[in-house]
Amino acid sequence: MTLLTKNLIEKYLFINAETGEVKWKKNPKNQSSDGLAGSIGCDGYRELKLEGKRYKIHRLIWLYCMGSFPQKRLDHINGNRSDNRISNLREVTQGENCRNREIRKGYYLDNGRYKAQICLNGKQKHLGRYDTPEEARQAYLKAKVKVHGEEFSQRALNSENCDYSDLTESLNRLDRVSA
Repeated sequence: MTLLTKNLIEKYLFINAETGEVKWKKNPKNQSSDGLAGSIGCDGYRELKLEGKRYKIHRLIWLYCMGSFPQKRLDHINGNRSDNRISNLREVTQGENCRNREIRKGYYLDNGRYKAQICLNGKQKHLGRYDTPEEARQAYLKAKVKVHGEEFSQRALNSENCDYSDLTESLNRLDRVSA
């Protein structure tokens, strides 16, 4: 199999790194109806097959702009997997990428109440039981802010209607556990 390079990408594809759009130079049978190369995979990322191998579009854009594949993971800064603009991509560790993923809800229904929990140092930590899913979610998000601080995605803070200035008793438990 041929080593994928910027020159090989340019042979087959038009790449606009500013918009994140990738189009075929020749119209193959697998071109999507939106005119873009490839298709959306089951994981939500656009991908295509080139030289017999599947590639994620965002990784091809990175290779095209940076000259090599990333050594770490690639993160879509705004969390939108279809926004492949080079300005929206950054190389991160797996842990950083996990924190920026779409936020998990952080609670589940347990014996008629909502149990909130968070993973801390590889272990699930109990944050409390709540009467409503909203209360449990708020406790979880407050804990996320406390645990991950500045690294916690601003997308999460902006998408929730929570008062983060008031950290509850459940966060005091985190201090005792992590100490």
